[in-house]
Amino acid sequence: RPGRPTALVEIKSSTKNEREHGSRLRDIMKGMKKIEAFVLNNGSVATDIDGVRYRPWREGLAQIFG
Repeated sequence: RPGRPTALVEIKSSTKNEREHGSRLRDIMKGMKKIEAFVLNNGSVATDIDGVRYRPWREGLAQIFG
């Protein structure tokens, strides 16, 4: 990811995007600059909640490493 923000990633087996799944990432983001936070899961819907990107895991990996 040269030239791109640091990526924080949490992986969940859930199929739903739930705000509380990204709570630890949001806590970490408060003290850092230029951060992208992702929660990757087994769902099929991509959404952003409070600065955290919730993505189906294949889509998320493509965004992180693509």
